[in-house]
Amino acid sequence: MNLVVSSFSGFKDFDKFKRHMKMFDEKFFVSCIVSDSNKKLLELVEMYQEEINVGAESFTPNFKKDGASAIFKLNDNLIEMADTIIVFHNGKDKKVKDLISKAYKNQINTIIIF
Repeated sequence: MNLVVSSFSGFKDFDKFKRHMKMFDEKFFVSCIVSDSNKKLLELVEMYQEEINVGAESFTPNFKKDGASAIFKLNDNLIEMADTIIVFHNGKDKKVKDLISKAYKNQINTIIIF
């Protein structure tokens, strides 16, 4: 199973991240795809990987190639790879809203954590 993880910029609560990610530890984790240019989220995933010994790939927007629409094009690619999406959302972030919207349109299991 491919689990896509995304968050709003500035998300850095490792305890909250860890608490919600535990539901995927044994049952669902095949691979984790980190869908963010948020360096803090990448750090959280790396810390979590060390604890549970699961690999993750990181995908970041290609602003050189895609310009201002890079994040939204990345979301399109992530939707194609995802079996389940977990997002840590503050209710404001446009890239997270876009990912959630695309996941629902494509009937992908989506877990939203506020």
